[in-house]
Formats: sequence, structure tokens, C-alpha cells
Amino acid sequence: MSLIIGSIYFGTPNASAGFQSKGAAMFFSVLLNALISITEINSLYDQRPIIEKQASYAFVHPFTEALGSIVADIPVKLVSATIFNIIFYFLASLVSYLCSIFGKF
Repeated sequence: MSLIIGSIYFGTPNASAGFQSKGAAMFFSVLLNALISITEINSLYDQRPIIEKQASYAFVHPFTEALGSIVADIPVKLVSATIFNIIFYFLASLVSYLCSIFGKF
């Protein structure tokens, strides 16, 4: 996804002519990361009847199941968002060299 969307903004100039394109690229990156998280809400509602039945049998408490699913999803979401943002950041020409990110080590 980052390769396709980043290629739209590839080669934007570093002058004021490319300011609007770079702003749109940053907005799209934030928007896409937020929308990816929203898509999981439907799967949580699909699991609701199962969790209610398990809670009625005293198998699991709904809070612990929700907390467990959040903790289990954090590494996957972190890795996928990091990979998307790194590829998109350099492909959209938001910075062209690594020295400006990591400083002078």
C-alpha cells in the first residue's frame, strides 16, 4: 500500500511548489493509519455473542478478553505501521537523507 500511495507523491519538489503535495502526503499517512485501526471494530462486534456466552458460563471476563486482544494486537499494528511509514516517508520525498532523522552520531 505504501509503495502505491508513495509513488503518487514521488518526486515532489522541495520548493514552495511542493508544499501542498507534501502536506497532503503527511495527511494521507496519518489518515490511513487511523482508518486501519478503525477496521478492527467490526471484528470486535462479531466476537461479542461468543464472549457473552463465555461470560455467562463464567469462563472468561469480558474485560480480560478485551485487554488480551489489545495487548496481542499491539506488536502487529506497531510493526505494520512502522513499515508503512518508513517506506512512505522516503518514497514521498519528505526527507532525502538519513542524517536529518538520526542526527550526527
